Amino acid sequence: MGFPTGHPSFPWSTVTLITLPFWNAMRSGMLILGIAALSVSPSSASGPITYTVTVNTSSVVGTAGSLDFNFNPGPLVTQAASLQILSFSSSGTLGGGPTLTGDVSGALPATLTFDNGTGFNDYFQGFTYGSTLSFKVSLYGPALSSPDGVSTSGSTFAFSMFSDAAGTIPVLTTDTTDGFAFTVNVNLDGTTTVTDFSSQTSTTAPPPPTSIPTLSLPALAALALLLAGLGGLAARRNTAGPARSLALAALLLLPLGFGTLSLSARPQRGHESPKAIASSPTLLTPTQISATASGLSYSRSAQTFNGTVTIKNVSSSTIAGPFQIVLNSLTSGVTLTNATGSFGGWPYITVPGVGSLASGQSATVNVRFKNPSNTMINFTPVAYAGSFN
Repeated sequence: MGFPTGHPSFPWSTVTLITLPFWNAMRSGMLILGIAALSVSPSSASGPITYTVTVNTSSVVGTAGSLDFNFNPGPLVTQAASLQILSFSSSGTLGGGPTLTGDVSGALPATLTFDNGTGFNDYFQGFTYGSTLSFKVSLYGPALSSPDGVSTSGSTFAFSMFSDAAGTIPVLTTDTTDGFAFTVNVNLDGTTTVTDFSSQTSTTAPPPPTSIPTLSLPALAALALLLAGLGGLAARRNTAGPARSLALAALLLLPLGFGTLSLSARPQRGHESPKAIASSPTLLTPTQISATASGLSYSRSAQTFNGTVTIKNVSSSTIAGPFQIVLNSLTSGVTLTNATGSFGGWPYITVPGVGSLASGQSATVNVRFKNPSNTMINFTPVAYAGSFN
């Protein structure tokens, strides 16, 4: 359908008069501002994400210890990602030959390269501490540059320092159980999250993403002003047809530029009622609850693979808890060490402290696995509402 230029009830003379001030304003500079708005709207640019790491090791100078680096996928569907350790430098001394496990190549102080193609990718080496050490962590690959939107697990990098050659006594960290100095999670949207457990360790974040041209809502507003002004020019030249078409286009674009119109009904607050929970646990379907997982960081001191599982209410109604996550088909030989119990022959874990989940709300629980063969850990998360006891 074309523009209704001949509709008798539309006040075209009023629209034409409205466009004249726009034209006058643009003659005094609004045209330039509108073009600028169209050309500089920012958007994230993809590329490697690099952190600079510096550790003050002066408190353990001379200690014969060890260093551990690992980069591992999560237990669900994980998109490909890679990582490099670059520019390793220290006043300390690397000792002996390193131990490499999984998809790892290189040797310090030269570049190390990891990818997440196997379940356990680790570089471990003896190290006598000097007063400082530093290196860069560079993450790249499809999971960061072009997230696929369908993967359900991220990947995780972990760095640990130990005061013994066997890697059993963590040092320079508040995480005395797992021994991590810091971890970096690759999230499902391609962003990264650093968790720091060491006051002696500094991880410098990468710079903000580069701005590239894109058409944003403010740019649409500027475009609407341009069209309105051109409509005013057409009106001044007595070209009624183009004037009306341009004015109508401006009116259609202005709401997009200055705000969004919602055409979908939203439930009012206070009118959402939790779903009733039967005395026995209720299986929650994928239309009610989605499940995702982080990567699994390996703790050399605890001998566990650690991560998180997150459930999200994807329905339109509040769901009452408590919530249980069953790890169906958990890889043979792998044990969930912090399981609440078992259900149907598989371990389950209770999501702590969550009485209900509103629509769109999420809850996360920590998981810890014993994996003696260092194999790929997999399972199918199945969520229930209610208690198994």
